[in-house]
Amino acid sequence: RLLWAKDKSKLKINPFLLCLNYTRNLFQVFIFRYNFTMSELNRSWTFLSNHGHVLVYLSRHPEARVKEIADEIGITERSTQSILHELHEANYISITKLGRRNTYSINNKGKFRHPSENSKTIGALLAIFE
Repeated sequence: RLLWAKDKSKLKINPFLLCLNYTRNLFQVFIFRYNFTMSELNRSWTFLSNHGHVLVYLSRHPEARVKEIADEIGITERSTQSILHELHEANYISITKLGRRNTYSINNKGKFRHPSENSKTIGALLAIFE
């Protein structure tokens, strides 16, 4: 029980149960916010990194907002901004400002970064997801 005491006039909050209740509520908010199923939460790895997921999403939605990208991938907006910055700095994407919005274009000729895959282009990966 969250509240405990021998004398009801001196009720105290059980700190362990308060923490457990708080954690459970955060977890429920997290599941609700990102619409995850339990099977999705139990997965331990995926073939694409978050950088890969952002590239695939941008190939389908070049005028997407940071919030839309973050919501779709299941990461924070700050992480999304960081990934977009890294992809831009590495010349995998270019960013064009249109009024208050950005449009992203992907450099399909960009090569994979790992030495064992650097003979393949990003365009070949994105072609799989078209």
